[in-house]
Amino acid sequence: MNDGFPKALQFSFADSINRLVDWLVLHYGDHLRSVSDQLLQLLVGLENLLRLTPWWLLLLVVGTLAWHASRSLLRSMVLVALLAFIGMLGLWDKLLQTLALVLVSTGLCVLVGVPLGILLATRPLARRLLLPMLDVMQTLPAFVYLIPVLMLFGLGKVPAVFATLVYALPPLVRLTELGLSQIDQSLLQAAHGLGA
Repeated sequence: MNDGFPKALQFSFADSINRLVDWLVLHYGDHLRSVSDQLLQLLVGLENLLRLTPWWLLLLVVGTLAWHASRSLLRSMVLVALLAFIGMLGLWDKLLQTLALVLVSTGLCVLVGVPLGILLATRPLARRLLLPMLDVMQTLPAFVYLIPVLMLFGLGKVPAVFATLVYALPPLVRLTELGLSQIDQSLLQAAHGLGA
């Protein structure tokens, strides 16, 4: 009778992973908690600032930004109407929580991704080392990143920020590197000659 795959050929690395997570929590648990608390404080502060903003002012700001980005009055009005509809459904507080989460994640992504893109554009060794990691990061689904972050930070908003950061980082790094590597050399020499 065949029970499936032979037991002699089976292996598991669950114990190794569990030992690594236990070691990380034991040695760096206080640092992880400090990072988590600071990030949560930033999120809650931004949520409270958004809650203090009148709904009509927030809709006006979003409409103005949408018009500035698209130069289309119809698109900006549709966006404002949809956001107002979310408020009419009683989900305004959830919208503000999500907006704070997205703003913090985007800000952190830009703070990490742009310098990494500049590094990749200026250092060929860094490009050779980091591009395979970026390939893997773009291939894996977002939930794969969420699992280790959940093990280290627990449930809540902080793991969502980190998962979003890891998921959104590769395109930003690649696009920054691509944009900088495609600058005409004569423009770079002119900028250098002018002291930039």
